[in-house]
Amino acid sequence: MRQEVRSAADFLMNILRLGRNLDTRLLDVFRGTLEDLLRHHYQHHWFPEKPTRGSGYRGIRINHKMDPILSKAGRACGLQEASLRELLPNELTLWVDPREVSYRIGENGSICVLYDGSGHLAAAAGTNGNFSLLTNSPQGALSYHHQHNNHASHHYHHHHHGYGSGHHAERLAARPGLQGAPGTRS
Repeated sequence: MRQEVRSAADFLMNILRLGRNLDTRLLDVFRGTLEDLLRHHYQHHWFPEKPTRGSGYRGIRINHKMDPILSKAGRACGLQEASLRELLPNELTLWVDPREVSYRIGENGSICVLYDGSGHLAAAAGTNGNFSLLTNSPQGALSYHHQHNNHASHHYHHHHHGYGSGHHAERLAARPGLQGAPGTRS
C-alpha cells in the first residue's frame, strides 16, 4: 500500500506545485498529511488478493465537490478548499488500488496509469517537478487543467496504457460510483 499511496500523493502534490509557486515545505506537509490520511482511510479496505474489492471506497474524487480527504490535507498545510479548487482540475478521479494507481481528468477523459505494480512508476511523478510531456504526468494533467478548467464538454486525450483491453478494462468496470460505462470513453 505504501508505494500506491505515495504515487497518488506525489501526483497530487506535483499538480499543486505546477499550478502555482507554492512553498516546498507547504507541499511536503500536504503530501505527508495526504499519505497519512490515505493509509488510515484504506487500512481495512486494502485487498491485494482482490484488487478491485473496495476500489470505490478508495477512489479520490473531485467533481462538484472536493474530496474530503483532499480538503483535510489542504487545511493541514494552510490551503483552503477554494485554493485547492483553483489549483486542481475541476473533475478528477484517482483510483488507488493494490498494484495500480490510475487517474482520469474529466468525465470523458482517458484513464492514465501512474503506478503499474511492478515497483516502478508508470509516470514520472517524482518530487523534483521535472516531468516528461510524453508520460502520464502532472505536467500533462496541469496543461489540460489550464486549457479546459471551465469547459467540461471538452474531451481529454492523453497517452495511456491500453485502456479498453484486458485486465485494466475489467478493473475499471468494477469501480462502482466512480466510472461511466467503460465502452463510452473515447
